Amino acid sequence: GLDWEWAGEVLLDNWKPVGIYINLGMDFGNQDAGEALADAMRSALATGLPLYMFDDDTSYGQVEDVNDFLEDVGMMDPDWD
Repeated sequence: GLDWEWAGEVLLDNWKPVGIYINLGMDFGNQDAGEALADAMRSALATGLPLYMFDDDTSYGQVEDVNDFLEDVGMMDPDWD
């Protein structure tokens, strides 16, 4: 079988999404990386699906509060809300 560990994009047919996984090292192009990451995380949480964060080989597990998570990993800017 296939031995894939991740996918950049996934199309599902008769499968149910189990969560959203976001890499801390995502490239947001010209956007401020921290602020764009916070926006992506908030959008993911708004779907009602569980949100899981990772960075390369490090898993941070499920995230329920964006600001708390970003503070914990030292990426929070006090001006974000």
